Amino acid sequence: VWETQGHPTTAESTVGFAIAPRTHPLKHSIIKDWEDMENLWSHLFFCGLKVLPEEQPVLMANSPSCPLTNREKLAEVLLESFGVPALHMANTRFLSLCTYSRVTGLAMEVGAGVPHATSVCLGRTWREAAYHLRAAGGFLSSYLH
Repeated sequence: VWETQGHPTTAESTVGFAIAPRTHPLKHSIIKDWEDMENLWSHLFFCGLKVLPEEQPVLMANSPSCPLTNREKLAEVLLESFGVPALHMANTRFLSLCTYSRVTGLAMEVGAGVPHATSVCLGRTWREAAYHLRAAGGFLSSYLH
């Protein structure tokens, strides 16, 4: 069924082509280049997961620093361009507590772009009490090299 849809495998899609330059559509956990992000999602759906997006509900984890305009654009792209049947956006701080069967606590996240400390009470985050730095793993690695 998959091959009849005309979606090549990863190996087939790179035969005879130069490897595309690596791009970074995210900056500090915020999507800056929507076209590159769409290409990445397309590659993930079709080549990585080998699923049709219109048949798969999507759970999207959002960073605490992600502005409302980005979440709206993200929903627009996934629902209209990819045709996903359902989309739920959950915050990463709540999801990290859920992994330990908790709905209240202090969620600490340290990623390549931005570290966050956020209090979560009964599944609700207090955005005003969230704290983030602009120096994280990627910045520290490049500074030390």
